[in-house]
Amino acid sequence: MPPARTTAGIVQVEMSGALGPAAHARLRETLRIALLTALSPEPAALGVTLTAVTSCDGVLPAELQELALTCARENLALRIEVTPALLPVLGSRELAPFLHLSDAPAAGASDVAVVPTWIDRATLVIAVTGELDLVTTARTRDEIAVILAARPLRLVLDLTGVSFLASTGVNEIVRLAHAAADDAVALHVAAGVHNRRTFELLGLTGTLLRVFDTRADALAAFGG
Repeated sequence: MPPARTTAGIVQVEMSGALGPAAHARLRETLRIALLTALSPEPAALGVTLTAVTSCDGVLPAELQELALTCARENLALRIEVTPALLPVLGSRELAPFLHLSDAPAAGASDVAVVPTWIDRATLVIAVTGELDLVTTARTRDEIAVILAARPLRLVLDLTGVSFLASTGVNEIVRLAHAAADDAVALHVAAGVHNRRTFELLGLTGTLLRVFDTRADALAAFGG
């Protein structure tokens, strides 16, 4: 689909299908036109939607990294919407601040959603909502592992939207805390009052986990 300026002042381009060698020329030309459209007559935000992309090779992340550099140089806002399946390919530190998951995981016996938000190039918030039980914990673990391929330096695990935290969920958070420590990632947990009490009763606060009531508190605790 050719890029077009929306009423909100955003130039949006959507790509679909397999972006392999046969699509390289079209990919470059589409991104070039989108960038020029966003910069003329005056800068507007640029959005790239890849949710219908079924597969891609190394050219796509390379082209998107070049696009991100140009947008940063021109002070042009860039948002790239992807599915979880594309994160292993696109989840580099250069692209991570611009990536946004556009769809929630498929609902299972218990609904759970994992949504990443980059605060800056080094700070990532992963919000989990729903129920972390025996059914959903494994799926949640896999989705978080894919997101963390971008290797943030600071991580907030936001559990304020978790309505039920089973022992399997707690064990997974403990495992994540150990992995973060091994990788020198500063981890803060925004638990909400209801889940914070669980961590306190288990003796996990103040030692293994730094637990806060809100996302804002957890972010503020990183300091400057």
